[in-house]
Amino acid sequence: MKKKLVVPILILLIAVALLGAYKLGLRNGKYSDWLSESKPPLPKVMIDGKDIQVFGGSYSWCEKPLLSGLITCVNSDSPSPVDYIKSNNYKAETVISGSVIEAKAPKGIREFNLKTTAKDFVGDSYIIPKEKGTYIYYLHAVWRADQGNADFFFAVEIK
Repeated sequence: MKKKLVVPILILLIAVALLGAYKLGLRNGKYSDWLSESKPPLPKVMIDGKDIQVFGGSYSWCEKPLLSGLITCVNSDSPSPVDYIKSNNYKAETVISGSVIEAKAPKGIREFNLKTTAKDFVGDSYIIPKEKGTYIYYLHAVWRADQGNADFFFAVEIK
């Protein structure tokens, strides 16, 4: 009687192990590249060795599936950078014209772009303009394996 139970029990254990591996995502390579954060991580920005505060804007983000195998995705809209800055009394960082913007993308990025929101801006987005004023910069990031995309921004002032 005991010998007859060994084979079905082994088959059941193997089936449970395979199902568990599948649920953990070991068979699905797409999600293995996903980050475990619940929101898009912020990029880092430095100008002349000084860390510049970066704010998260609108984003679309999917969390890495856990034991359930279910994927949770969120779309979040935010106010425009100008409205956000006004409503939060954000003070732009004072920088020197001609300085270079060093932007470091978060992990897992497929695409990462920086541009200024100034209407008539002509030139390299990574170089602070010569004209005095406040400039808002916009960063757009897209993560690998379709985990999500996000917009970020920061502001600088030239006196």
